[in-house]
Amino acid sequence: MANSIACKTLAIPGVAAAFSFAVFASQAQQSEGPHVTLKKADPGEQGDGTFGVAAKAAIVHGPLPFSDVDVAAKAAANRSREEAEKSAKSR
Repeated sequence: MANSIACKTLAIPGVAAAFSFAVFASQAQQSEGPHVTLKKADPGEQGDGTFGVAAKAAIVHGPLPFSDVDVAAKAAANRSREEAEKSAKSR
């Protein structure tokens, strides 16, 4: 009895999800979507040698962290390094 209730409970959202996906897929096929033009890269094209603001920041400060966990790990590593430097100077 419990298995049939569980199956029915899972079957209803599954059918709803399948139906919504079918509707979404049919709409996606009907719409033309954005027109994207790709062009071949020119190996002879040269840049002007300048960096944008984001590129300069990445070179000076390193890449952006992925998450707050990365920021916390970096802060802990910096604290550990600073403590090691202080203890080395006090010897």
